[in-house]
Amino acid sequence: MINILQGSHDDMISGGVELPAWIDVCLISRVFLILHPDPVQGILKFLAGRAQRVVISDDIFNVGGNMAIIRMPDFILMHPFERFLSEAGFQIEKMICAEVPDRECTGFIVAKFGGNKPG
Repeated sequence: MINILQGSHDDMISGGVELPAWIDVCLISRVFLILHPDPVQGILKFLAGRAQRVVISDDIFNVGGNMAIIRMPDFILMHPFERFLSEAGFQIEKMICAEVPDRECTGFIVAKFGGNKPG
């Protein structure tokens, strides 16, 4: 069974999107690259304890960095996903480079929540 919910990143952070108590996999595709680091961290923290796994399809070349990097002239943000995921309680299980990378998606990150499923 697949549930598709519509909302913005602000809705997710504020709780305006009524997610189930537990999600097996949450796919986040090509949105983080246009967001400031604060909402990216907010979304990952919101998903902590709600999602068993998070799959991120984005520009992942800065995965181990210390801070977000802006790639010009497109103004694409490359986030330090390893740190952001770790701070939210996720561990990276796998990183896969895109077979045909483009300017928005250079690969995929699969991360697993390290805590317990909510009661």
